[in-house]
Amino acid sequence: MLRTSRFWYRATALLVGLALVLPTLFASVAAQDDGSVVRVQQITYPDVVDPQKSSFTSEIAIMALIYEGLTRLDDTQATVPAAAESWEYNDDATQITFTLRPDLKYSD
Repeated sequence: MLRTSRFWYRATALLVGLALVLPTLFASVAAQDDGSVVRVQQITYPDVVDPQKSSFTSEIAIMALIYEGLTRLDDTQATVPAAAESWEYNDDATQITFTLRPDLKYSD
């Protein structure tokens, strides 16, 4: 009797775990045909969409879609320009000077 109850506890725990994990594996980003609307499937609604205040995965996933950093990683994980068109290090490599793309627009 004890073995059977352990089996059901484990089976239930496995099913609950899969029910929580599987939806995140199938999260999708899709655009409409005219490209004007992007729909993002998220399990939870982000509490904050401010890059200075957010720390949860759901918030970071949304911000990765709407904010662009100075650099990004390409398909081969090499650092390539994003908002910065170039950058240079000082002589002792303690400072980096970024040159921003001239066509950037900022808002706050």
